[in-house]
Amino acid sequence: MTSTRTTTRARGIATRRRLLEATIDLVCERGAAGTSVGAVCERAGCVKTALYWHFGSKEGLLRALVDVISRVVSSELAELVSGPLGGRQPADVVVDALKHFVCKHKTVLQVLQVLVNERANLSEAIRLGLRDLNRVNAEVLAQGFAANSGREDPRFELLAFSAIGLTFGSLWMHQLDPDRIDLERMVDHLRDLVNTYLARDRETS
Repeated sequence: MTSTRTTTRARGIATRRRLLEATIDLVCERGAAGTSVGAVCERAGCVKTALYWHFGSKEGLLRALVDVISRVVSSELAELVSGPLGGRQPADVVVDALKHFVCKHKTVLQVLQVLVNERANLSEAIRLGLRDLNRVNAEVLAQGFAANSGREDPRFELLAFSAIGLTFGSLWMHQLDPDRIDLERMVDHLRDLVNTYLARDRETS
């Protein structure tokens, strides 16, 4: 009996994962509005009743997707920015974390871009989830600046929002025009800007 329950639970987890992965692929290809329950199930190799069992509806599926992305983004960024300096400048730790995350999770970030662009047609719950994700990421990076610079500054949150905007903006411009926009150089430029800001702030404090 226990073995059967374990097998059933494992299958359910695998099905849920396939549905979420299929949704990520389709949202990137077609947008959220163009992603139907039928298309997700066909891509995932599941029947519709499986999707309704796990998520209840397309709305529930998208909410779950935002929740999963939020957990991945926040936990990974927090781990990356809390690493030791190792002889690096404080800003390098945070910018390197952003760079690593962007390069590793381009598809996830593309999903977020699509959802943000289509937010007017999404439910309030999903919009709030996206807003909270943005705020949490900024808080994580601001804490990274504080921890690695050895001081507190309320402006670190603004610096974090700027770093996020510049990094993700660079990624999206690179996707549109990869021959002209060098992502590596854009991120290195961000590094210079942040280091310059922190150095200037130390001189005036």
